Amino acid sequence: RAAVYMKDVKDLIGYNVSLSYDTTNVSFQKVEEDGDGEANLLKMNGGLAVSVPPTVNAGTIEFATVILGPKPEQAVSGEGLLGIFNFKTKRTLTDRTEILVARMQLQSLEGSDDLKPLTRGSLIPTTKRFVLTLTTDADTITADGQEAATIKAEIRDASDVAITEETTVRFSITSGSATLSQAEVTTATGVAETQLSGDASGTVVVEADVEGVSAQITIVLKSKPGEEPVGDVGPIALDLNLSAGYQAVRQTTQSISADDEVSVEIVAVEGALNSIAMEVVVAFDSTKLAYKSFSVGALYPDAFALPLPGSGKATMSVAMKGGTQANEDAGTVGTAVFTVLQDLSEATTLRLTYGSIATTEGLQTLEIGSGGAEILIGGAA
Repeated sequence: RAAVYMKDVKDLIGYNVSLSYDTTNVSFQKVEEDGDGEANLLKMNGGLAVSVPPTVNAGTIEFATVILGPKPEQAVSGEGLLGIFNFKTKRTLTDRTEILVARMQLQSLEGSDDLKPLTRGSLIPTTKRFVLTLTTDADTITADGQEAATIKAEIRDASDVAITEETTVRFSITSGSATLSQAEVTTATGVAETQLSGDASGTVVVEADVEGVSAQITIVLKSKPGEEPVGDVGPIALDLNLSAGYQAVRQTTQSISADDEVSVEIVAVEGALNSIAMEVVVAFDSTKLAYKSFSVGALYPDAFALPLPGSGKATMSVAMKGGTQANEDAGTVGTAVFTVLQDLSEATTLRLTYGSIATTEGLQTLEIGSGGAEILIGGAA
């Protein structure tokens, strides 16, 4: 466990911490905003502090916490805990491995600051264990019930040698809707495989477990090429028409080439009245699109944005300042801009995979209707 603290802050209302670590030695497990008997720094003055799910890439973690609808008296000055990061060793270490605080973004009542503290901490393992690795031959498949992704679990010992004894691997779906060809597989030469398929678009998280050691992998099920998503729309949706309100424009109509920029509106279709914050996660094919920027929309006129770009997804949070609330039930949450990385003669999908909304009563996770959760970029005749 690696605890991150901050001191000498003034009027702090939000932060984003970026950690770097050696993926050959440890794997990230989770982050806790509070410690044992120790509350998060942003809770010091009674503000409603909410943490964004961490964005994990190869060797980096982005973790953000904000005070929702902060009032001046809830802004924090001084020092305190930002988060406790939990890691699991992958192999026996002959030397310590370092955890580096590479960057911090601090949001205060007056503005934002970017810092590069380069503070280091060390983890030293005390026990041996084997390494469980999950890979897939396709991180995105079509939700047609036919196309499948093969998920491979590989077990190696602390010396990086495949475990040849028969070992049972248990696969399960922890999030999303899909089907696994086998849920329990006995390894052959340290490898076990299962196939995943489904007929509903969305993001699916698969977990493998071996004697208490677990690993996860995420697979995206997309709509059939050229087909608009079906189902209910709301309470949030994506729209390619940037006019006020939801226009249900779900596919670009012009030719899309490399280096073009595409703007996507994130719209609250209903249920936003009196809210003080919203968070969404948008997934995309990182070989075809790259996140560029995010700006706050008219629904939250007095708010700050806290975007967290990642590999193949972008988390975008909006929080009102000074205790103000949204005075409309629907409207534009914000606009995200993506850069096109290659000519898109075939359409690529951009998808809402998560949404939450906060009021003074607390945080609510949204059930996003599939009819407005996807848009298609490119593929125009």
